[in-house]
Amino acid sequence: MRKERTCWRKRIRYAMLAACIGAALFQIQGTAEEGREKDRVPPLEQGAECSLRIQLHYQDRTGQTLPIPGARIHLYQVADLTVEGGSAVYSLTPSFQDSQVVFAGMTTEESIEAAKRLERSAQKNQAGLQAGISDEAGQVLFRQLKPGMYLAVQEQTVDVGEDRVRMGASLWSVPLAEYQEEAGKNQWKMDVVTQPKVTETTPAPKPEKPKGKRQPKTGDKADGWIWVGTGSLAAGVWCLRKRMEKRRRLQG
Repeated sequence: MRKERTCWRKRIRYAMLAACIGAALFQIQGTAEEGREKDRVPPLEQGAECSLRIQLHYQDRTGQTLPIPGARIHLYQVADLTVEGGSAVYSLTPSFQDSQVVFAGMTTEESIEAAKRLERSAQKNQAGLQAGISDEAGQVLFRQLKPGMYLAVQEQTVDVGEDRVRMGASLWSVPLAEYQEEAGKNQWKMDVVTQPKVTETTPAPKPEKPKGKRQPKTGDKADGWIWVGTGSLAAGVWCLRKRMEKRRRLQG
């Protein structure tokens, strides 16, 4: 009897262990499937058009967030976007192939460095260039964009309060794949809105104070010389008349 009880106990333990292992494997398989779904993207519609809205804001020294109006932004398409086997594939356009940038598996730090490298390539050529100026709300909108990777560069600095601000070169995927929890899969966001975090700031130059009071240049100096010259001429005529009168008296 004892042997039978021991045998049944072992069977129960083995059954429970097998159930736990099966549940763990099922959970691992489910997690792997979910991970694959998060990496998988849907196909792109033929002739799809997208938009990119760049919102430029700056936090000043008091912590106040201010819009950056009047900033001229250059936008370049540096890569084409296609979907192959459920994966997003970015291929450099001919004008930017010399940069040798690889987008697959790119980290945030690598994206910043890649943007700087692509900016140097953009300075050599103006291929695919679009330009826009930020409005009073600090927004620039680019419409009718083809799917791809885009490089945004601010042309020159802009004064905001006491600071001079320039957005650093940045890369943006248009459209953008976003994972939808309810649907359990990625979906393309065709209208992308972004707020660049990479900025370069330097103090704005203060107006120089005049070192000393300077008299305005007018015709007074020239007029003074005219008066001096006229006075000298009159004195010379007076002396000449006196000499002639004295000579006449001596002759008489």
